[in-house]
Amino acid sequence: KVKAWQDMIAANKNIHVIKYNATPIEGGTKFCNFVFRKGLGVPRPHNVLIPSLMIGLNMSFDIIYVAGADHSWLAEISVNDNNELLMNQKHFYDNNQTRAETVKRRDFSVAHLHDTLYHMYVAFKSYFVIQKYAESLNKKIFNITPNSFIDAFERKKI
Repeated sequence: KVKAWQDMIAANKNIHVIKYNATPIEGGTKFCNFVFRKGLGVPRPHNVLIPSLMIGLNMSFDIIYVAGADHSWLAEISVNDNNELLMNQKHFYDNNQTRAETVKRRDFSVAHLHDTLYHMYVAFKSYFVIQKYAESLNKKIFNITPNSFIDAFERKKI
């Protein structure tokens, strides 16, 4: 919908925009897998990796490798003496130049520890839902990220 993006996409014949349904789906495994196969939703999409894995599984890929997803946020959380929740959200591209900042909710109000831990729980649980879906399709997801906190996928070194 953004004009600048439309112009860039139109200028590059190698880019094709494909829409996907990001409706969060929960329920029994058989029901969820049926809905996932139809492309009617995904496990609760708390980050870009969750829908990316689902899109990959619904394509022709039999093996998916997860690289660069350390998800080690838990080690980056603290609460200061003012009861403010702080998180240092490091990314590989930051060159270790990040610092802990106050965590905010989507509405920019102050987040609390239980809010953040709940969102982490939902994300990590989604990976197990994705793993069950992959198994139902006879597909494999390997986590090749050293020191990753994601424990739903079989580890592999490359």
